[in-house]
Amino acid sequence: MKKAKLLLMVILVLSQCLQAQNFEVINIMNNGSTSKKVNIVFLGDGYQSHEMNKYLTDVRKVTDSYFKTAPYNSIKTSFNVFAIKAPSNASGAGRTPQSPVDNYFGSTYGYAGMDRLLVASKTSLVTQVANANTPYYDQIFLIVNDSKYGGSGGEIATFSTHTDALGLALHEAGHSYAKLADEYWAGSQYAAEKANLTQNGDAITVKWNKLIGKNGVGVYKHEESPSWYRPHQNCKMRYLNSTFCEVCQNEIKTITNDLLGNSGGGTLGVPTNLSASNITSTSFSANWNTSTGATSYDVQLYENGTWTTKGSPATNTYNFTGLQPNSEQHFRVRSVNSTNSSDYSNYLAVNLTSNSTIPATPSGLNSSNVTATSFTANWNQSTGATSYDTQLWENGAWKTKGSSTANTYSFTGLVSASTQYFRVRATNSKGSSEYSDYSTVKLLSGGGQTTIPSTPSGLNASNILSSSFTANWTASSGATSYDVQLWENGAWKTKESSTTNTYNFTGLASASTQYFRIRATNSAGSSDYSNWKSIQLGSTQAPPILNIGYKNLVIYPNPVSDVLYIKGNLENPFIRVMDIYGNIFLQKTLGDNLMLDLSHLDPKIYILNIQSKEINKTIRFIKK
Repeated sequence: MKKAKLLLMVILVLSQCLQAQNFEVINIMNNGSTSKKVNIVFLGDGYQSHEMNKYLTDVRKVTDSYFKTAPYNSIKTSFNVFAIKAPSNASGAGRTPQSPVDNYFGSTYGYAGMDRLLVASKTSLVTQVANANTPYYDQIFLIVNDSKYGGSGGEIATFSTHTDALGLALHEAGHSYAKLADEYWAGSQYAAEKANLTQNGDAITVKWNKLIGKNGVGVYKHEESPSWYRPHQNCKMRYLNSTFCEVCQNEIKTITNDLLGNSGGGTLGVPTNLSASNITSTSFSANWNTSTGATSYDVQLYENGTWTTKGSPATNTYNFTGLQPNSEQHFRVRSVNSTNSSDYSNYLAVNLTSNSTIPATPSGLNSSNVTATSFTANWNQSTGATSYDTQLWENGAWKTKGSSTANTYSFTGLVSASTQYFRVRATNSKGSSEYSDYSTVKLLSGGGQTTIPSTPSGLNASNILSSSFTANWTASSGATSYDVQLWENGAWKTKESSTTNTYNFTGLASASTQYFRIRATNSAGSSDYSNWKSIQLGSTQAPPILNIGYKNLVIYPNPVSDVLYIKGNLENPFIRVMDIYGNIFLQKTLGDNLMLDLSHLDPKIYILNIQSKEINKTIRFIKK
């Protein structure tokens, strides 16, 4: 794809070289050959010759902000950035198309009667200069030397040097680079099927269904045109001071991978099933599931109020040593390969111990990877355990089969189609626990699927209303369907079977707490049911409100599921969300949009601190 584009650019250069002047090109960011990277080229308009240093400073400022923003921060090495120095005779931009200034590309505000719509009237000259000087470019950014707020999308991402230009640059590039739609209603003339805009309101079949439930992704109606739907309520394609939603991030990564020639793009999976083993008073081993396509993993530890990268192993384990004795540690992991990286996983808390006591008896025995002659035993970690002894029932007695430093063990060489019984105990320097209760495994007899699918994980919920919600979970390899159960009248009731990893519960009691669980099934059999997940449904009553006691300033709802709203007359308040131990999970300055997306936080009590020139208030709220 890039080779074809490069050939076209060469042809255009040959035909236009007499029309477009050659200028000095500055390499702002270099990550490799232009034929192997995505190339962004900046052009400036309304910068006179003596303002070229300001132009390059503005470009570097935008570039720095651009690649500190998700998802660009995780794929930064896929890009090169260049700046073409094309001086204008006059500074700034025209205020209307009828009152131009003598800038190089004819940039002016007021297009189509919209005061903020900033457009280069000499669009063909923009592409001619880009082709003549950087025929290898993939995206043009036009930065206009004018302090008035304005910009536009289209093929050329255009924005002024207003203080909000950094957010505007990212938003307009969302249109130009990734062909994303506005997530506010821009009018029926702009409505079209896009990666983040659709007329399909079915959560099961909507184009972003695999992301539903992740960081607030759902299926939301445009209030102005309810037949169209967006994936998020608080995305940068709707509000400049927000982040890109997961759907837009995924599309940006896909476009980038397509330009790099990586056959279809896509994203690396976030590591799952974080666990800890070999726990001592000053060290532990971190473990997680491998991610398809990952060549390494970045491992971070929370230290002194910030996340610090400690290593990048090629395997799914990492040893932390030299830690504060008997402390609580937090770690998280992301997947990495040569062109991409995933989001970081949720963190796992690990309590270090000096092994002053014998560890507790293991619980949660389970099995996976069941074949005709083998299976893998799994169990929950026991605090303080350094290893586990495993036993199998053979010929009327328990026989020790092996020891494992992790909470898993593979039994092999067993009798086909037999029923096996296993149990486990935990051990450290102080001694061993009692053996656990045994668990039963029925081996396969061959034919059809050879392995029972693993128990579903990652249970979550989205589209939570007063009487319904959508259950989501991570797909189990080899599963052909899933059995869904709801806790009703003191017992688990099977509702239906789903062939996808999502299910809609409806007709539930308003404002009730619901519990659901899932198991995976194929022709070889069914997994155990997952751990249950609880969901608090909304109420038809007005949401609880906290009155802060200053000029009718309130926050709502409390408890909060996803979005916390702040109502009051505040000018650019600074918001900080902490737990009761002082750990900071979110801090930002809010503009006119006084709302916080807290969907990524774990359920517990948090502290909200609101600071502005008028107040400095701190209150507690509940994340459910």
